[in-house]
Amino acid sequence: MRKGDYLTVNNELKMVTDNVTSDVDGNAAIPISPMLRYTPKINDKIETRSPFGIFKLTSNEQGNFQSRPSMFSSVTLEFEEALY
Repeated sequence: MRKGDYLTVNNELKMVTDNVTSDVDGNAAIPISPMLRYTPKINDKIETRSPFGIFKLTSNEQGNFQSRPSMFSSVTLEFEEALY
């Protein structure tokens, strides 16, 4: 993995903070940010192909679309990671 890549552990989206090199056995320590909230179990999966996180809107007062001529619209949404 390379610095700036994303991965998912325990449904938490993390960013790799430095390039990763494995040893001859394929083991590697992967520096991430932010830190894990829960310790993964041995042999838990780490998603690297399609990483994801679980997020929620910061408030229910969002989503007012601003319409413009020529059928263009814009909307601003703010999310935060959903802690479980």
